[in-house]
Amino acid sequence: MRLHSLILFALLAVQPAVQVQAHLEQTLLTTVAFNSRTQRLEVVHQIYAHDVEHAFGNLVQAEGGLDNVPAQALVGVELGKTFKLWKLDGEEIPLALVGAELEAEFLYIYQEAGITAIPESMRVEHGMLRNYWPNMRNYLNVDYGAVIKSLIFSDNDGVKTITNE
Repeated sequence: MRLHSLILFALLAVQPAVQVQAHLEQTLLTTVAFNSRTQRLEVVHQIYAHDVEHAFGNLVQAEGGLDNVPAQALVGVELGKTFKLWKLDGEEIPLALVGAELEAEFLYIYQEAGITAIPESMRVEHGMLRNYWPNMRNYLNVDYGAVIKSLIFSDNDGVKTITNE
């Protein structure tokens, strides 16, 4: 019985450290690609639902939780404002929110732009959830077809440039 109590105590003592550590590596993945079928630039953000729930807390709960469409729409609109693309000449690429959905442990936010190709060079601002957790890492992959280029946004990163060269 004493051994059982020691094991239980050890597990309980370790549990808070594991929970805290799980939030130290918050990440988000965004993919930008051109869909030749629809002739649109598509942006997909894959975010851990748990991180969204912590960031939006009561706002998400007031809409019935993240598995409800109104909560997904709220989060999609708010986070969509924190991701922007520009052509190298400074012209903003307007992104429209297409929707959001909860699938397993991830919330997906979909945006698109009516341009006919991915610009060879773009300026990118990726602030999603970084105002909640400055150490959060936002990964960006741009699929240029023959090659995928990547950027990582963290800390106080501002606008970055990505190029297909």
